[in-house]
Formats: sequence, structure tokens, C-alpha cells
Amino acid sequence: MADRSAGDGRTAGTVTGAAGAGSTAEIGRRVLRLRTERGFTQRQLAEPAYTAAYVSTLEAGKVRPSEAALRHLADRLGVSYEELTTGRSPRDATRLRAAVTDARRALATGAAEDAAGLFAEVRDEAERLGFAEERSAALLGLGDCALETGDLTVARDHFEAVERLLAGEPLPRRVPAIRGRAVAHLLAGELRYSCYLLESAIDELNASGLHDPYALLLLYTAAIAPYMDMGRTPVPYAPPSWRSRWRRAWTTRGSSHGCTAEWPAP
Repeated sequence: MADRSAGDGRTAGTVTGAAGAGSTAEIGRRVLRLRTERGFTQRQLAEPAYTAAYVSTLEAGKVRPSEAALRHLADRLGVSYEELTTGRSPRDATRLRAAVTDARRALATGAAEDAAGLFAEVRDEAERLGFAEERSAALLGLGDCALETGDLTVARDHFEAVERLLAGEPLPRRVPAIRGRAVAHLLAGELRYSCYLLESAIDELNASGLHDPYALLLLYTAAIAPYMDMGRTPVPYAPPSWRSRWRRAWTTRGSSHGCTAEWPAP
């Protein structure tokens, strides 16, 4: 069997391209840890495609492995290629998403401080593992917890952090954070700016053709409160099929707030 280390060996550094984003030293340590946990010798891990000497060199961080070598090692170790190259396991993502669900459940029962602690744990671990989606979900939850406890500045900071984290994502992904920020401004008495945030997002969604029903629902429902408090209606931004819903909301909320503005004709 030929020693494959000559063909795959390169100078130590960062594994780039298809091989992932981990440094050679990090991957080497990961291979060593996984091999030791499974009780493999270097020869058992290497064969039949590679040699024990190559695995030894890789574990020492002295060779930059090729994608083929990493896929072979991942298969032998019983992990995914992504987990071997990045240290992130799909199981970790599933676990973090479950933790977000638990935190949401705690928040729904009124235990905002307990929920905030759970969200903070998810945020920190997701950041350590490099899971942007789970981190943004945790930050969004922290913002909602801060709204619940009345920490409006903290809430805005969390929602803005979500928007920055998802800056390159389609607008519908950022809508929950935009809505949260608008609610924070509303609760701070900044009604017009709250409306501005919501209207701008609705206009952008409509102009871009991103007619995401859930995103629009979040924005339209959030717009009711500030419009009612200003004695206006959100009709110009609502599709015709939703206007009867606004009429019912206007009647209920408007009467309870002493609002005298009339509902405009369609």
C-alpha cells in the first residue's frame, strides 16, 4: 500500500475550499480525540486507503488533509464530513433548537426570567459552535423576554443584533426581529417610528415580490396597536381580504381606547 501522505501533505494552515473552515491543527486534534474515543489505532483508522504515518502526521497538525482524506476518515469514525471539519454536529443543532422550544414554552407560561436564562445558554453555545440560525433564534427570544419584563433598551439591542446577524438573509427571515424592534419603540411611546419600521418592511416585501404570508401576518398584526393609538387605520397597507379583520380589531380596540376615528370605506 502506497503512503498517501506524500500526495495529500501540504504546509500546515487553514483547511480551505471543500475541506472546510477548520485549521489543520484543530482537525488533527479532532481526529485524535474521535479515534481515541473509538479505540482505533492509527493503522485501523487509515486503512485501506492511507497509512498510519499519514494519520500520525495529520493528528499532529503537520499536513493539510484533502477532501478525499477527510471523507475517508469521517466515514471510518462514524461522523459526518461537516462534523469532522468544523466540529459542528447536526445533533447539536437539533439539541439547540429543542432548547429554544423549551425556552419559548417557559416564556409562554410567564416565566420570562427563567426563559431568558435558557435563551442565553443557547445563544452562547450556538455562538461557540457557529450555528447562526440557532443563535438568532436565541437572541430573538431574549428580545421577547426583555419586552415582557419591560427592559425596552435591552430588547431593542437584542432585536438589532438579530438583524445584523441575518443581514445577508432574505427580508422574511428578519421580519420577526423588525417586528420586535417596532413593538419596543411602541411601548416606549415612539408610535410614529414604530409605524415607520413596520410600513417600511411591508413596502419592501411588496416591492420585492417576497409575499411571505407569515412575515406579512407579523407585520400587519403589529401595526394595529400603533395605528389605533394614533387614531388611524392600517388600511392602506392591508390586502382587501384582511380588511374585515381590521374592522373587527378597530371596533374592539378603538372603543376600549375611546377612539373616535371612523373606519374608512374600502
